[in-house]
Amino acid sequence: MSMALSQYPRPPADTGWGFHDSAGTAARPADPASYARYLRQELGITWFKALVSGTNKVDLVRAFTEQGIEVVVRLYAYRPHPHFVVSPADVRAYVQAGAHYFEWGNEPNLQDEWDVQSWNEGARVDKVCEQFLRNADAIRQGGGIPLMVALTPGGHYPHRDWYRTTFEWLRLHGKLDVLDGAALAVHNRPLNRPLSHLDPGGCCFLEYEWIDDLVKAYVGRSLPLIGTEAGYEPGWDQDPTFPPIDLTRHAEYNVELLRCFGPYGSRRWRDALFCSCLWLVESFGHHDFADAAWHKNARWAGGGNLPAVDLLRREWQAHPFQRTWDWENQRPDYGQATWRGSPNADLRPAGALPSLVVLYPTGADFDATMKRLRDPAAQASYHYVVSRSGAIYQLVPEAYRAWHAGDARWQGRRVNDYAVAVGLIHRDGESDPFPTAQIKPAVALVRYLMEKYKIALAEVLSSYMVLGQTPSGPGTFDLEAFRKRLAEAEIPWPDDEAVRAAAWGSLKIPYNASAAFPRFARENQLGNPETAEFDFSVGGKLYRGQGYSEGIVYGEAGRWDDLKIMMW
Repeated sequence: MSMALSQYPRPPADTGWGFHDSAGTAARPADPASYARYLRQELGITWFKALVSGTNKVDLVRAFTEQGIEVVVRLYAYRPHPHFVVSPADVRAYVQAGAHYFEWGNEPNLQDEWDVQSWNEGARVDKVCEQFLRNADAIRQGGGIPLMVALTPGGHYPHRDWYRTTFEWLRLHGKLDVLDGAALAVHNRPLNRPLSHLDPGGCCFLEYEWIDDLVKAYVGRSLPLIGTEAGYEPGWDQDPTFPPIDLTRHAEYNVELLRCFGPYGSRRWRDALFCSCLWLVESFGHHDFADAAWHKNARWAGGGNLPAVDLLRREWQAHPFQRTWDWENQRPDYGQATWRGSPNADLRPAGALPSLVVLYPTGADFDATMKRLRDPAAQASYHYVVSRSGAIYQLVPEAYRAWHAGDARWQGRRVNDYAVAVGLIHRDGESDPFPTAQIKPAVALVRYLMEKYKIALAEVLSSYMVLGQTPSGPGTFDLEAFRKRLAEAEIPWPDDEAVRAAAWGSLKIPYNASAAFPRFARENQLGNPETAEFDFSVGGKLYRGQGYSEGIVYGEAGRWDDLKIMMW
């Protein structure tokens, strides 16, 4: 079953901040519960990548889970490709301890991770795709979520070529559905390049965006990208155009990487990037890769902690946060709307612009309607909801596809692809099912959509029409009456001067909007015109006047800036 990102498990009070375990399957903290409490409370860590052999770290996973940390389990095998398949029983043991996500291999675009003979035989992507299918089945048997194996940036087999070939293999073999409910592990290591750097070969942190775009192109939606190896290591200097990673850069760059999962970073990572597990938390006595350890680092800190630990602690204590989804933090398209985002949406097909408006009587009150439309399990949404009081709420951006009409089609088009859905709060049995206070702003909203997207009146539809329903009764939504209001709204109100000219004309008095007398009379609140303009002479001078209900305006002809008023 396909799942929205918000339906996948995440830790409570998620930050997206993570650490990778020691590189040794047997290495571990002496007191997992205390260690997990330290990571969560002092450093803000909510994800942890555990490297395990069989069920040897079930207790660690349970202890970390109890502290609110989501543990990603890699069931380790030496040179796992292309033969290793996990045990469903092992998966089940970790699931019962609180784990959800499972890795079964590592960086198969490196020869080092392979059975040598199998690597030399070729057909490498084919073999790992088949291995993924076997492991996905085993992991699901155990109740877990399978991860597509992570690739090393670059590699003996360039990682972008590997990804493209993998997705094309799954498509050609009719196996893309293996990704329903699955996720991807990613190793988007930045080397010594800034976080904002874009590398043509994809060896940069932002490579996760390229992977996300590729997933969406094949699957039609994002899948979780679990950063199981991430971050900078002290001493890295792979790119000579950038300075090497000294301890100061190691601290600042890594903390900024984590900061961008929340509101305090220089940018915001996509929702699809669920976490980054920084390499690595501590060696726990295992010597391989110990130079990268944040804690008890012999090479770079004389057995103490790297400066990054203290900087991360200070960052978390100063700016604690809980990660939010991008759909929770958007601006409405319609200026009169309030944003109340829903996760139940995806991109419209390429080239599909709104060309329909579909109006939905909700059949439930406001609270029940909004709860359902924002619940990932409901997999239903409208773009807008108009309350009975007339307040307008936007749940889905107009550029995105809301989920409201299933597979219904209208004149050959799939409704969800081309419609903007507008819900009208309505409960059956209401004495006034669609009050004027609701309909008036709804008309204004639909008029805005019609003008913005050049939607014809005939393309404003009711849900009854697109879903093939024939409701009846006093509470039925009257589409024709609504369309009539829209048609009336097409004719603009006359401007003030047009009304004044008509009113004066009814008195058989000529009206000139630029004439001095009408302007002067309005400024001095002299009321209605009672006479046409008239001329008279006094002492050889020509004067002009006009009578109004509150007085007579007059002045010497040609001196219209010096007018006087007298009573009748």
